[in-house]
Amino acid sequence: MTHLLYDVASQAITHLPVPCIVSLGSTTEIVAVNDAAAELFGYDRREEMLSLDVATITAPAFRSELSDNYSITLRDGLTTVKAYVRKDGSVFPAQLFARPMAGHPDLAIGVIVDLELSDALRAAEPASI
Repeated sequence: MTHLLYDVASQAITHLPVPCIVSLGSTTEIVAVNDAAAELFGYDRREEMLSLDVATITAPAFRSELSDNYSITLRDGLTTVKAYVRKDGSVFPAQLFARPMAGHPDLAIGVIVDLELSDALRAAEPASI
């Protein structure tokens, strides 16, 4: 992949407030990640995640699904719930919204929603307003 394409992928997600990762479908290599994703996965800087294989941040029980998930994502998009692994080894449930990146059919862009955080926020909401 050209350096220009990495830049395009990075620019597409850098300023988004939600955790986003762009990966290369043919290798499952992470080619762009924003600060929100780096923080979610426990990395001090997003550059630490670049070039990691998506399997590195996927819980072992879900790694065997990666190839099929990429095929589906690059063809139709994918919404699923699975477990991910932080840098410290802790595992957390998250919902993944993945789509092919417009204009770049071999790139998948994924938005990750931490379900533990979502549950904690719901629990903290007042019972009635």
